[in-house]
Amino acid sequence: MKKTTLRKSALRTAMMDIFSHAKAPLTVPSLQEALKKKKLSPNKTSLYRHLDTLVSLGALEELVLESSVTHYELQRHHHHHFVCESCEKIECLEDSQLEKSIHALEDTLKKKGLSAQKHQFSFSGTCKSCLS
Repeated sequence: MKKTTLRKSALRTAMMDIFSHAKAPLTVPSLQEALKKKKLSPNKTSLYRHLDTLVSLGALEELVLESSVTHYELQRHHHHHFVCESCEKIECLEDSQLEKSIHALEDTLKKKGLSAQKHQFSFSGTCKSCLS
């Protein structure tokens, strides 16, 4: 398989820097806001093209959570999310027991002749700040 290399660009470098420091998945508007702080304002077509490229190369993961709004985050390792229905804050969740259960379900699917390629799982509710 031929390894794809990308030409280095100021926009792509800035995007990856923003994602590497993000504490939660980002929407396109939040990414645009972060880019403006770095004195970059690409048009939406260019931004989406870069996002699509980074997703196709496996550098970013595309998430469609409860709000049906697409979010993006670095593809570091597989995990799940909690989405607050009040403020729309997203929190990343790490739970090894949940992952074991999901893998057991994937094994059950295989036994039934089904092949799961990926899964996306999220919780929704109210965050601590909104409960106060």
